[in-house]
Amino acid sequence: MNAVYKLAHDLNGSIYIRKDGHRARITYLIFSKKYDADNTMQRIFSHNIKEIEMYQTEKIEEDITVVNIPNLGDVDILTLLDLIKETIEPISEIIDISALCRKGLTEFLPYGVKILLKKSLLNQLFHALLAINMEE
Repeated sequence: MNAVYKLAHDLNGSIYIRKDGHRARITYLIFSKKYDADNTMQRIFSHNIKEIEMYQTEKIEEDITVVNIPNLGDVDILTLLDLIKETIEPISEIIDISALCRKGLTEFLPYGVKILLKKSLLNQLFHALLAINMEE
C-alpha cells in the first residue's frame, strides 16, 4: 500500500478532493469542511515509519490567481525575480513564487515558474486605464 492510499484510509470520514501534481510529486487535498482541514493539519500521519509531510496553503478565492511563466528563455532566476517584483508587485500582492529546481541543488530549470498573487490594485488599474481610453 503506498502513502497516498494509507493517507486516504486515515482520512476516512472527511470529504475532500485529491489532486495530484505529478511533475512536482505533490498531492493536494482540498477539503469541503474547514473542520476537516484543521483536524488533518493537527494530526501526524506516517507510512513505513516515515512521517508524511503536510503543509497548509491559502484557500483560492476570487481575488487570488496563479500566473504561469512557461519558459524563462535566457533570463536567470534572480533577474526574473527582480522583473517580477518591479512589474507585478506595484499592482498586486505576491503571496508565493515557485520554480522547478533539481532536488538538493540550486540548479533551476528554465520553465514552470508560477506566481500566486492577490489582485489588490489590478481592478483599480484596469478601471483607470479604461477611463483614460474613454477620454481620448
